Amino acid sequence: MINKHIIPPPPKPNRHILVVDDAMSIHEDYRRALCAVAATAPGLDQTSAALFGTSAKPDRPQPEAFTIDSAYQGKDAVEMVRRAKEQGQRYSVAFVDMRMPPGWDGVETVENLWKVDPEIEVVICTAYSDHSWDEITQRLGRSDNLLLLRKPFDPAEAWQMANALAQKWDLHRRVETQVATLASSNESLRAEVSRRKLAETNAVHASLHDALTGLPNRPMLTDRLDRALRRSQRDPFFKFAVLFLDLDNFKLVNDSLGHDAGDTLLREFAARLGTCLRRVDTLSKSDTSAGRLGGDEFVVVVEGIKQRSDAVVVAERISEVLQQPFHLTGQDVRVTASIGIAFSDTASGPSVTADSILQQADTAMYRAKGTGKSRHALFDHTMQEQVVERLRLENDLRFALERGELRLAYQPIIHLGTGMIKGFEALLRWRHPVLGEVPPERFIPIAEEIGAIGEIGAWVMTTACGDVGRWNRATPHDTPMCVNVNLSKRQLWNSRIVDEIKGIITDTAIEPSWLSIEVTESMIMAEPQAVRERLLRLRDMGVSTQIDDFGTGHSSLSCLHHFPIDILKVDKAFVGTTVFKRDYAAVIAAIATLAHNLGAKVTAEGVETDAQLAMLLAVDCDYGQGFLFSRPIESDKVLEMICNRRTWKQAA
Repeated sequence: MINKHIIPPPPKPNRHILVVDDAMSIHEDYRRALCAVAATAPGLDQTSAALFGTSAKPDRPQPEAFTIDSAYQGKDAVEMVRRAKEQGQRYSVAFVDMRMPPGWDGVETVENLWKVDPEIEVVICTAYSDHSWDEITQRLGRSDNLLLLRKPFDPAEAWQMANALAQKWDLHRRVETQVATLASSNESLRAEVSRRKLAETNAVHASLHDALTGLPNRPMLTDRLDRALRRSQRDPFFKFAVLFLDLDNFKLVNDSLGHDAGDTLLREFAARLGTCLRRVDTLSKSDTSAGRLGGDEFVVVVEGIKQRSDAVVVAERISEVLQQPFHLTGQDVRVTASIGIAFSDTASGPSVTADSILQQADTAMYRAKGTGKSRHALFDHTMQEQVVERLRLENDLRFALERGELRLAYQPIIHLGTGMIKGFEALLRWRHPVLGEVPPERFIPIAEEIGAIGEIGAWVMTTACGDVGRWNRATPHDTPMCVNVNLSKRQLWNSRIVDEIKGIITDTAIEPSWLSIEVTESMIMAEPQAVRERLLRLRDMGVSTQIDDFGTGHSSLSCLHHFPIDILKVDKAFVGTTVFKRDYAAVIAAIATLAHNLGAKVTAEGVETDAQLAMLLAVDCDYGQGFLFSRPIESDKVLEMICNRRTWKQAA
């Protein structure tokens, strides 16, 4: 142990700063930034913790403000540093402008400052387009005791740099004082010095690398992209690519096997990625590096490519290493990746940044994922336009309901044997104030993704129930009209959906038998046990259930008797091709036979021709729906149609 009684108390912290710049106004900027109270610099404790491995304590005393001296030329600065050192009042940090004509530039000034005081911490200040880190460190021949500050700088950024470097300078001087006080042979002191230096090194490494995988993190990747971008702007022959990787269905691994298994998967994938990239280097002679942005998102930067196919080779190699399964919790798990690729020559222009290139690669990745996953896609600007358009739709859809832009149209469902109207299907429509009519297949998936489908679905259910109640009360008949309402998967999987439907029926004062809900095969089979229980509760209430788009899902026909299904709706893809493919007519006939044996009915969707109608009558199909009978109509016209009690021939 070190004898603390013989170690002198630490000296007062050195807050003496030298600013070297030929512009007088810049000195005032530094004074305003560096002479403020420490509490005005957000994240200061966290910065210190990252640099020195200390804990950030909110109740620690705030550091004192700095004292600032000014020099307007490099030679003046060197003389001031020499005088201060001789008088025992050394500067801890110097901010040096890169351009100081006439005389020395910033690098020459720093070289001469270090000749006088090799331990002074230096911040080189330069504009974004002037000089790179590589260029400056190459000229100086060293990178320690040096940071780079880009102009125009934020005052908080200058404050944090000055404070961190001053603490670093104090730390080194304190260790030197202890070394000078104690005997040089004191092994415990040497160990303490080594420990502190190692802690400082580890803190810097930790601030630039992902803790889980050891790969470079976002700040380090952004720095590398910034340097690659500046080089490509200087050298038109230098090209690079950015690959944005997202592991497909990674959430499923976390949910089914646990987060520990997910972490193991990420670590093993990072190791495979490193092996893959070393093989790519050998083939393409390019400089590649990988990093992790967070979650299951990774980035690969490939510098020095000759053509776009070089980056595609990297993507293919990454997909290749994923073909081997991962061994997690005693079982083999196969994972694929969707990869988006952006190129430096695509991301051109003065406003391009590392973040914008990453965004382009991210956009391409989503295109790859949206077209089937386990593939790669190359960014083009049409993707960005589509992203902007989707973002616009997403934002506008959030307010479409309260702005009254959503409405319901109703398409009649016809009893094929009598030609009489059985009921209507409620179809959601969106009339955008600028884009006009937006097709449901465009906006309904967006509503699902952003979580707006619950509110919209409740509105659809309430409006449709209110309309069918109004129709039936206005035209009382022995066989009242029924309205079909489609449920989204989020609605069906909501454990409260039955109670919500019951509440709507009560509020609109309709008979439960006037309502029929439509669900798809895939929605049922995703959570069969829970869905079955909900459908049984709805049947007990008197609400019927129909399977929409039957024949396009992945369920087995033998499973249907497990669910309380009243009607099967044959997808229009079968009906529309029956005239050309007789096999499809046989499929519809088989579905009708099966449904009737189970006590259910069959509705054919997309009926548009007399030939299709004749075929449906021949196979004993119960109901039909399509343009042959009527296009979707507004609610006020529905009442007129019901009042006339017209057959489809009259309604067409």
